[in-house]
Amino acid sequence: MGLLNHKCSYVLITGLLAGCGGSDSSSPAKEVEVENFAITSTANISATEDLSYTYQVVTSGANNPTYAIENSPSGMEISSSGLITWLPLEGVVTSGEVTITVTNSDTTSMSQTFAIAVQPVNDQLELLSTDLVQTIDNKSLFSYQIMVSDVDDQNNGQDITFELVSAPQGMTLSSTGLIEWQADIEESSDFAIDIAISDGNEDATETVNYSFSLDVLVYQDIFGTAVNYYTGEALDGVSLSLFSSESEVASSTTDETGLFQLKVLDTLLAAQTTLSASLSSFSEQSIIINANDILQNQHIALLPSHVTTSFDPSVAVNIEYQGENLLEFSAASLVREDGQAIDGQVSAQVTIIDPSVDINVMPGDMVTMANDELMPIESFGAINVVLSDESGANINVAENKQALIRIPVASNSTSAPETIPLYYFDEQHGIWVKEGEAEKVTLNGESYYQGQVSHFTTWNADRVYETVYIHGCVVDSENAVINGAKMISTGRDYNGSATAFSDENGQFTIAVKTNSTVLISGSQGSQSRTLSQNVRSEDITIEECIVLSPATSTVKLTWGENPRDLDTHFYGPSDNAGETFHLYFGDKDITIGDTHIYLDVDDTSSFGPEVLTIPAFPFAGRYQYIVKKYAGSSDILESPTRVELNLESQIRIFSPPQGEATSYWHVFDFVVDENGEVTIDAINAWIDYNSLPSSFAVPQRTKPNLPNTLSKKSIMQKYYKSK
Repeated sequence: MGLLNHKCSYVLITGLLAGCGGSDSSSPAKEVEVENFAITSTANISATEDLSYTYQVVTSGANNPTYAIENSPSGMEISSSGLITWLPLEGVVTSGEVTITVTNSDTTSMSQTFAIAVQPVNDQLELLSTDLVQTIDNKSLFSYQIMVSDVDDQNNGQDITFELVSAPQGMTLSSTGLIEWQADIEESSDFAIDIAISDGNEDATETVNYSFSLDVLVYQDIFGTAVNYYTGEALDGVSLSLFSSESEVASSTTDETGLFQLKVLDTLLAAQTTLSASLSSFSEQSIIINANDILQNQHIALLPSHVTTSFDPSVAVNIEYQGENLLEFSAASLVREDGQAIDGQVSAQVTIIDPSVDINVMPGDMVTMANDELMPIESFGAINVVLSDESGANINVAENKQALIRIPVASNSTSAPETIPLYYFDEQHGIWVKEGEAEKVTLNGESYYQGQVSHFTTWNADRVYETVYIHGCVVDSENAVINGAKMISTGRDYNGSATAFSDENGQFTIAVKTNSTVLISGSQGSQSRTLSQNVRSEDITIEECIVLSPATSTVKLTWGENPRDLDTHFYGPSDNAGETFHLYFGDKDITIGDTHIYLDVDDTSSFGPEVLTIPAFPFAGRYQYIVKKYAGSSDILESPTRVELNLESQIRIFSPPQGEATSYWHVFDFVVDENGEVTIDAINAWIDYNSLPSSFAVPQRTKPNLPNTLSKKSIMQKYYKSK
């Protein structure tokens, strides 16, 4: 091919046109065919944050071009076909100068330089807090920081806003999302917390809603003391269990001072709960706690066991007390409650419970369920049996086996029936449950109820009795009605009791046995006098309201069958001049200043109680409480004599001292200072007649006008019918 027929291409580089081939400069210019190589597309120099940017590079006159990019921002790429892609992220406002180079197959190249401006976008705020439920104890400070993330805004109190949409009263929310609230509510509750969070809602971002539940738990603290029933000695290590709605909801142990505290969630408390206590060498005991008196100091008194022994369960065994069998087991008739084999010897604790002395020694309230109705029962004697193996595991009667028990008939049961139902105390439900019956037998001159049982707990020889009702009202010392006062009726001639609570009008209705004499008293942090009331076969109404006063103190004296009569003697200042008064069976109601002091109950036929009520201490000085043996062949020490003092709702128990007993037991003194503060001086000593206050022989009181047929001696004596 000749030179004149060769085509020449020209390339425009940075605006200069360069030729190719050769010719004589003097030759005239000739027209030639030119193929142009160029970038014909224009870059888009605008992008949006978080949106994909693309730019397709377009060329002309290119033959198999290649593409390259220089100074590109992070993430920008160009494909083999010249497609540029890029995702501008948060904080990037420009790409900077970007250079694209296109190289042709003959190594000639063309470049394009541009810069992309990025339009910022408000990103959606992100909630980092994910808690759906928060839980706190009542009375505590709830503090919770809401956590958010926003790439555009800072949580500085201005860029992001927090708003409480729904919250309990008093809850605060700071400008940076800190929630605070001092919880102080009456009962456990769930609160719905709703918060709206916004960063300004630019660019169609949405308000974030955060909701969670705040559960506030209210715990009820139950305080009390566990003591030896007879001595009042504090008991260390008593195991306590609180049962509510058939389940154990709390447990605790007493400290060396006998004090205990149980903490239980209020939602687990039923209207009535059972507090059960157990300790080695003592009978198990249970008290019923009603919602109305759950805030009161609880007092639980345990009876010392009469028998503590151990035996081999593989052979037949009899357990006796004072020469008579109380329990009889056949060989291999016992098993562990958990089904495991018995480990070695079995320990047995047996406690005889005589309700004649004090119905309060019985576990729980004296009620049973009959015909779907709670019915009162009276006791003719009870026995508590606790069995355990060497590991401490509970032992009970094996399935399809039985054991024989003998319950000593209560000391005051002159009309005990020949056969009687047996009841066991169900601590989970807080009632007595009927199961089987017992027969009265006489062994060596003593009466027992004998029966077969299939498990061990406290067994009670009881029967349901016919009831009538006493109606009344209860007020405080200012004559204002009291709602929720606990009223108690206790039989004087039967071993039973009942409990009722006053309503919002101060009215109460309480069950008692027909044709009986009962004691009625009330308490609610403070206490009342004890009224003796005779009832027949119809309901009665007490005319005057029973008064509860926080200043009232009571002293209750109880004892056994012999001596048949112990007497309360109470002495104190009748003025500021040294004169004294003497309160006793011959002068049961004394007025000192504006204060009436009463011997509410005077018992003359064994057991007691005798109840002294002191509404207030009218003068500073020393008030003496002395017990006198009035009649009977035994002495104060041999009888299970017990004095229970309730001063400002704190109970103290006194038992006679050791040593040679006299007819006079100086139990304690109230010592009252000029400010009316009362302390107890526990004397607890035997004294003789010459050590008595001078007012004992010559009471400072107005004598009643008596018929001439009565001698002075008869004034100071009681009349006893022959037994």
